[in-house]
Amino acid sequence: RTEVMVLSIIEDFGEGSVPEIRDKIKKTREHTARLLKKLYERGFIDRNTKSMPYKYYIRREIKELVQEQKKRMEISVVSDIGLVNLLKSKGRI
Repeated sequence: RTEVMVLSIIEDFGEGSVPEIRDKIKKTREHTARLLKKLYERGFIDRNTKSMPYKYYIRREIKELVQEQKKRMEISVVSDIGLVNLLKSKGRI
């Protein structure tokens, strides 16, 4: 789940370093670095090694998948909110 969150954050901002991503996911520097390394080794993200700290960005083919997943999650949240509102209007919650 954290991996999907990290991919979503990088997709939102275009790129991110370990400190930037760490601040957003509220994990340790070590945990964040290991997570980014794992995503890099699996081919989900690439890194720009011309700057320190490295900046990570999503590979083009993966970016499309992340965007599709985010849309599905938005639809799911909207559906859940609609269900809650419906149940409230019927006096069931």
